[in-house]
Amino acid sequence: MDEIFRDLSHTAQTRRTGSAGRAQRAEQPGYLRDLSQGAPAPCAASRGSAAPAARERAARPVAAPSSDGLDMMSGGRGLAYSAGSRTAPRSAASGGRSAYGAASGGHAPRSSASGGRSSSGGGRSSVPPVSGGGGRSSSGGSGRRRRQQQKRQRAILFGMLLLLLLLVTAVVVIVRSCAAASGPADPATIDTATATFADEVYINGIPVSGMLLADARSAVMPGIEETVSRIAITLTGEMGGETFHETISGADMNITTDIEQVLLDALAGGRNKSYKTSLDIDYTALDQRIADINNALSFGPADATFTLTPVENGEPQLTYTEGHAGMGIDVPATEQLVREALEAGNYQASLTPPLTQQEPNITVDDLKQQISLISSFKTEYRNTGLAEWSEEQRQTTLNRAYNVEKAAGLINGSVVQPGRVWSYNDTVGDRNEKNGWKQANEITGGERYVLGWGGGVCQVSTTLYGALLRANLHIVERRKHSIPADYVPYGLDATVDTDHIDLRFENDTDYPLYIFAYTNVKAGASRKSEITVLIYGQALPEGVKYEPRTVTKEEIEPGEPIITYDDEMPAGEEEVTVEARNGYVVEAYLDKLVNGEVVESTLLHTDEYAAIAEKRTVGTMLPATPIPTPEPTPEPSEPEPSEPEPADPGHGLPVIDTDDMP
Repeated sequence: MDEIFRDLSHTAQTRRTGSAGRAQRAEQPGYLRDLSQGAPAPCAASRGSAAPAARERAARPVAAPSSDGLDMMSGGRGLAYSAGSRTAPRSAASGGRSAYGAASGGHAPRSSASGGRSSSGGGRSSVPPVSGGGGRSSSGGSGRRRRQQQKRQRAILFGMLLLLLLLVTAVVVIVRSCAAASGPADPATIDTATATFADEVYINGIPVSGMLLADARSAVMPGIEETVSRIAITLTGEMGGETFHETISGADMNITTDIEQVLLDALAGGRNKSYKTSLDIDYTALDQRIADINNALSFGPADATFTLTPVENGEPQLTYTEGHAGMGIDVPATEQLVREALEAGNYQASLTPPLTQQEPNITVDDLKQQISLISSFKTEYRNTGLAEWSEEQRQTTLNRAYNVEKAAGLINGSVVQPGRVWSYNDTVGDRNEKNGWKQANEITGGERYVLGWGGGVCQVSTTLYGALLRANLHIVERRKHSIPADYVPYGLDATVDTDHIDLRFENDTDYPLYIFAYTNVKAGASRKSEITVLIYGQALPEGVKYEPRTVTKEEIEPGEPIITYDDEMPAGEEEVTVEARNGYVVEAYLDKLVNGEVVESTLLHTDEYAAIAEKRTVGTMLPATPIPTPEPTPEPSEPEPSEPEPADPGHGLPVIDTDDMP
């Protein structure tokens, strides 16, 4: 303050001192301008935290009206300074250097009162001292000093009054600034039905000043709706040799906006402000849309395969086919691309989604390492009848051969994954006329053969059973015939019946199993055809083989024939309805051989085939004795009247026929 006073005194003094005074007068208006136009001081007089909030709001950039109108909530940039957000120039009150820096931390101009050279100060004088009465008297000098001192006091008083006026003005400005910067009104206290927007308020670049909230909403919403409707992110690319174009719309992303909150903020925010709404994207819906597109376009990988070509009297030949990779859209990476495009305001972006490639699980090399022939087994069957057979017998044989070949074709190519159970009935299906099966002999009642749909399929299941045993696979279900089959040793058969009896096994290896079956049809009634079943999969250890064998523990006689008498059958006639069969008790074993030597034998099962006594029907009906039929007594017959002999008119002379006469 002393320095200010000295500056003011020096200024007042030098107004009368020529050019120096003019210089000081030139400086004074600038000084006054600095004090009057400087930035308001902090609102120290304000209560609470209004001053920090005011400073924060003063430093906050004000958004200018925008023509587009929407920022993305997830990171949009759109704020700009408005025309009314100019920052006032720095002044002495705010720490900047003023023309008279003593009040603001700067350097004040040096004055005569503060040590500068002066004719009346303590410096050297240009007038030499006068002694005696040769010069001006001392009283005159003291009078000048008193006048100078009075002038200095008046100048100080004037300066103090001026400073007081400036301080009062500054306080008023500060109070008004603090009141203006005290922040927007609390939205909760605003009557949204009647309140109107202040002057120079914009939402998405649309002026809403003087509008009610509902009117402002109606003015802003069409632009938002148009923006959402224009959102069309196109995914383009090539997959599987074909080009695809798929669009993701705003509706696909369930886009919403914060318009209601922005309206309330703008209504309570005061004048000269600009607001922008944001779009909120449902990224869960976006991910689902991309996943749906991927599901429609993608294709999975195809594993390598092999086919079997039967060889006459030899091991089948394998033909391998390479698989192909699967392709699809990288959903997470594509979602990120779409998000970045939207955040950048690129609502019509055309994007190329990255693709993912899924390699096949099994290659040809894998097949060659994992797939080898584990076991094989074959049985014989007839496909033609003998000459001495009846026509019915020959047709039944042909039907049975058809059923065998059909069943072999149905199980051919079966794949059983590790840990899975395979079912013969599930694979072959119901044996009936509708499914294309034919009638052939099948066992009924455990005693005899009758015609049934699919007769002969049991030979295929039995042949498969023999291959499964030699592959040392886990048999889950198997049942013997009631009558021993004649195409395998007793105890090694496996019967099946739709919905009742099945043949099932489990793949208890580490690799898939492949079942192949084929028939080798041989011509000629004297030659039997063959059905062969092969099991491919994980190879058995080097030198290891498995072979089943049976041991007949008991043979059971059938006993006396069972005779049934039929009084409707002529006596002396007989018919064998059930042939006599011996019964057997058989044990089945599975031998493990290493380099041809049996190292282990495992009992598989014990089968008992019941003995069947002959069943015969004998006729007891005697022929009927004929009763003689008496001949009827003939009725007496009357003698026929004889014609009288004509009289001899000629009295012995020849009679002449008149008809012969001319």
